[in-house]
Amino acid sequence: MGHVFGCLDECLIIVAALSQRSFFSRPHHAYWEAYKSQLAYANGTFCDFHALVNAFRSWEHMKGTGQFSRQGITEYKWCRLYMLQMKRINEAKTLKEELEKRLHAFNICRSRGKSSCKVVTAEDSLILKLVLCAAFYPHYFLRGRVDEKEAVRALAGCDPRNTVVLSGLPPRENVLYRSAIEKLFKNCESAFNIHFEGSKAYVEFVPTHHGAGPGTSDVDTAVYLAVKMRVVNARQGLELEALDRELVSKEVAQMERATLEEVKSGDLRTNRYKVAESSTGASAGQVDLPGADITCVQLIATSVEQCGCFWAHFADQETLQLIQNILQTANSSDSRTPLDSVAQAGTYCLAPFQDADSGGVAYYRARVNKVDNKEAKVFFLDYGNTELVPLTTLRVMPAQLLEHKFQVVKCTLSGIKPSLVRFPDGRWNDVAKNFFMNQIRGQQLFGKIFSIVRGEMRIELVVRRPDNAEQVNIQELLVRSGYAEVAEESYLSQQNHTYREEARLDETQLDTKAAWKSVKSPFNYETAPKQARRMVRLRGPCSPLEVKPYGVTLTSRMRVVKVEQDSINFVLLDDEPQDKHERLLVAGHLSLSASGDAIRCRHTSLMPSFHGLPALVTLLFTPCMELRVNKKKTHYTGALCGLGPDPVTGRSLFPDHDIELTFDTCIDVDDVLLINAVRSAVNLGVGSDGHIANWAESAVSGLQDRARQKLLSLIRKQRKPLDADVFMRQNQWNQVDPDDIIHHGLDDEFMPEDGRLLQYHNGVYIDPPEDEGNEEELRADNVRMIRDILNRKRMDDVVECRLCSVRCHCLRDLTLHVSTTQHRERQTPYDDS
Repeated sequence: MGHVFGCLDECLIIVAALSQRSFFSRPHHAYWEAYKSQLAYANGTFCDFHALVNAFRSWEHMKGTGQFSRQGITEYKWCRLYMLQMKRINEAKTLKEELEKRLHAFNICRSRGKSSCKVVTAEDSLILKLVLCAAFYPHYFLRGRVDEKEAVRALAGCDPRNTVVLSGLPPRENVLYRSAIEKLFKNCESAFNIHFEGSKAYVEFVPTHHGAGPGTSDVDTAVYLAVKMRVVNARQGLELEALDRELVSKEVAQMERATLEEVKSGDLRTNRYKVAESSTGASAGQVDLPGADITCVQLIATSVEQCGCFWAHFADQETLQLIQNILQTANSSDSRTPLDSVAQAGTYCLAPFQDADSGGVAYYRARVNKVDNKEAKVFFLDYGNTELVPLTTLRVMPAQLLEHKFQVVKCTLSGIKPSLVRFPDGRWNDVAKNFFMNQIRGQQLFGKIFSIVRGEMRIELVVRRPDNAEQVNIQELLVRSGYAEVAEESYLSQQNHTYREEARLDETQLDTKAAWKSVKSPFNYETAPKQARRMVRLRGPCSPLEVKPYGVTLTSRMRVVKVEQDSINFVLLDDEPQDKHERLLVAGHLSLSASGDAIRCRHTSLMPSFHGLPALVTLLFTPCMELRVNKKKTHYTGALCGLGPDPVTGRSLFPDHDIELTFDTCIDVDDVLLINAVRSAVNLGVGSDGHIANWAESAVSGLQDRARQKLLSLIRKQRKPLDADVFMRQNQWNQVDPDDIIHHGLDDEFMPEDGRLLQYHNGVYIDPPEDEGNEEELRADNVRMIRDILNRKRMDDVVECRLCSVRCHCLRDLTLHVSTTQHRERQTPYDDS
């Protein structure tokens, strides 16, 4: 398969690596460094196989170009530094070269123009993942899903994307264990705030402002590390020494007196406390964000993080003057004291930045995000950019500069995400970033606020051109240009949007108080007296986004599925809980527990979030399949995949590996034709009775290009969602009327039917209704349905507005949504319907 789709080199690396014990080093004393190194090698793909390929190529490039001697480091020390085992990776290299020699005899060889140190593109990454699906069929599993509303509720309203919870604290003195909890999370390498409620502590990580989680994930990397920490300490658990009872009574009494004073002053009594400052350096305060009564703001872009995400100042004279004053103070002679303390993540300082135009160097307010050897990665608090600077250039930030709030605001475009057609890995690349920068650089920016979540504004961005006063909606421009596609907002974003809409209708709600009461305690757990022989055993850290995979084959559906601890996907989180479509997990090796009730997955790969991908991949690589149709025979509802039926008895040849699919997207006859075209390319590439062995390199390259394009056109095709329609007689073959079967009609010139690697699929006759796909009529029906719900004042289920692509969870949400300006404008053409 790797040869057919042009990724032979990657496949040979994987085969050589899997033929022996892993060449990743996992020393017990440096387990965290090993896990972080493996995450870095995976490069955000959530794929153990990509980690193997990238690690091997990094080592091969260093060795092949003589970098070890040039950098003054031995191969052994380099491997130890990057958590690799030198002996095993050399053995993998030897085995790979032997495999290349043997395959060369069959004219199966790597293209000459493809370098082993070539940077893998998003398209190459997708192709390799699809080839892995072919190699490890039917080791398929589906990732579980999370109710985002319940996840937010489990964290007492905190954002699941950057929060974990610890439980088991003594309820009354929970705040007193603050410094001990901070020490537990030092390996997460992120600043954080701690919230306490009863026996629970919610650890909310502060975004590091240089990307979210690994790769496509919108979950902070610190959350993955925190959940992994629970697993590492699973045997001994997380334990803290209990504080002395007399000391606890004294401290708790002081807190209760302070609470009583607040109650007398009119505040509500609460058991929710927030420690505003942590030893790791949580935020000293962001500029005040617009209240619910402000719907639109004018902005000045200062830094672009990626396409659709940028940092900006509010374009008012007061803000601009304050920034100028801060700059003058930061560069005065009194602000040049070197930073003598040890810089760590969260340290506030003054850092240098060189202007690209003038070449001058000035100091700006900054915060250290990460320290690496003699350099520090700093985030500029008033401009939003992140730079790597020498530690010796950092200066102490004067106290008066910390009194001013940080003037930069993070802005993200609402309602869109990277187009999976153009960016298969779900990440905008530099081309998209440059396109976005060119649209907003030097322009008048106006943001219509949709919501404010995690301190960032989610906006609808409009640019006013200075030459002709033309107004351009950037979201619509990105969608039209193919860089983005429409996406549903997260639950927290929709919740905040509903609040802002409701608050504008009822101005009495504008004056709201924080749900968490801030406390500042100089109490130091480390130096405080402890109780003898008494420990506080903590449970966690846990994330409500944690999910478990479940099997799709008949035998795996009846067993518990677990991922091996050394796999990247051992910590499996639902990073897009608002997307209800299924996501596929592929395992390279399976093992059965001693009791036979659990399956353990080893070497796993999480597939991209293409809608309908699990079904398409299964149909692509299954030996045989039988389509399912609905009662009216208007569309396909699923398929049964496996080795097929016995021609005599009609029963399954191997029922344990049969997969009963239920489609969640529309798959039609054209898709079956595309699937057969891909299978034909595979047959031609690897099963043509020696004919391909005599082909020239250009002919082989042409075959690979056509095979890749056919495969990508199938995967990238836009498909409409489909309500699940479960077939009643599951796992039974020969359920289709023979008169409805459409024969594939494909005959290979070089191969008899019994010599094909992949047999071609037959279609089933369907008769789609004429009005299916009429979007205008569907929208008109949706408007009438919403109007009827509002008239009846009763709503039994979630309602989606097809005009705005917004899901409303209750009658109040629906009422507020239809009153918005955006909805009224889009509904105008349907008012007479």
